[in-house]
Amino acid sequence: MAANNIIGGHRTRFAVVRYGNVVGSRGSVVPLFRRIAAEGRQPLPITDPRMTRFLITLAQGVDFVLASLKRMQGGEVFVPRIPSARILDLAAAIAPGRETKVVGIRAGEKLHERIGDTKALFASAPAVRSPASLPS
Repeated sequence: MAANNIIGGHRTRFAVVRYGNVVGSRGSVVPLFRRIAAEGRQPLPITDPRMTRFLITLAQGVDFVLASLKRMQGGEVFVPRIPSARILDLAAAIAPGRETKVVGIRAGEKLHERIGDTKALFASAPAVRSPASLPS
């Protein structure tokens, strides 16, 4: 966001969009669960049954970025209101009845994600449904 302070007389503006895990993208657990289920392997590896993640589809992510571009003035951090899901529930939805095994949290991983500092966010227009932090 500091780039907004050094652009000089140029019309370029910078803003940030921050959202959760894009379902099915590289790094998403969805392709792993699908592959294990398709291969008939047991069990599905679950980091922790309490773990939750914010999930967004690729189409939702693209729509959110485009809507944020229309609203931006420069310096904002746009954060959508998206649902979170327990990893255990996600595994059950992808491979119903499949056995799971808790494999433990990796270094640096958190049980529950935080997308933005709620104290720094304000409510936005209902049509966009995304809080944004004010530029400083």
